Amino acid sequence: MSSLNVNLLPEEFKSDLKEKPAITKSMLASKNLAQSVEKTSQGHHWIRVLAAELALRIREAREAIPALWPKTIVLGIGQGYEAFRSKQAPSPFMARDITVDYIASAGDRLWRELVGTETPRRTPFKITNVSMSFSGIDSMESGQRGIEGFFKSGSPSSPQRPREAAESTSPGTLKRKRAEDLADDADDDDVGEEMLPALNHQDAGNQDRLAVVSRNGPEHAETSDPVGAHPTESVSGPSSTLAPTGFMCERCKKRVSLPEELKEMEDGDLMREALAALRQEHNDWHFAEDLSRQHVADHPRCAI
Repeated sequence: MSSLNVNLLPEEFKSDLKEKPAITKSMLASKNLAQSVEKTSQGHHWIRVLAAELALRIREAREAIPALWPKTIVLGIGQGYEAFRSKQAPSPFMARDITVDYIASAGDRLWRELVGTETPRRTPFKITNVSMSFSGIDSMESGQRGIEGFFKSGSPSSPQRPREAAESTSPGTLKRKRAEDLADDADDDDVGEEMLPALNHQDAGNQDRLAVVSRNGPEHAETSDPVGAHPTESVSGPSSTLAPTGFMCERCKKRVSLPEELKEMEDGDLMREALAALRQEHNDWHFAEDLSRQHVADHPRCAI
């Protein structure tokens, strides 16, 4: 009899206990009112009391997890166990500290949706309980910015550090840049062969315009020679107000121009869009060449 084991606990109580989650999914602040609220103007005081409690609790929680933020704010009103109404609104993430004013303003908006916007108006019923809560509390990713920072106008760009500026203008850096440019010119010879017909046609057009300028005289040189005004872009057509039809690549030192069917378009906006697309395509080509050279350098072929 002494070796007989008796199981006093049923099987469902033998499972391991789950650890308490590090993040609380919700926070609730509730107040039972000794004197019922019957007018809409009486709700702001109690909403601010509940907002102060929620602000304190979320501030204490953010000391352990700085990126903690609730996804929704909920306001509920009730009369004992008989009637209960609630409204909720999304809460956008903000990197700054949560203040009582922020929570109270959100609660006031929900209060107006529940009981109405008119100040002397009576509430739908005698309110004896007011509650505010946060739901969907979660930890945001580290380094996430609040939405309020994206709408600030005139944000200055970050200045270049003195050390970076000195390194970019040092003789060794300039020599490396020249060597890279020479290597790029040697690797980009195929681009010139593909674009020779368009370049020859454009050079012929430039010579015709220069001949017209020499016949008209120096007083028409400023308005008739768009190449001199914009050395990196070329313009074709009888007027200088037309959109440019080509550009000079600063990297490969080659002139790239639009096809003939696009040069004949009269819409300057469409021509500018086509030129921008051509410029982006050319830059992507250079980027692909850089990736290809980097892959070859990282994975050299074995000589047999």
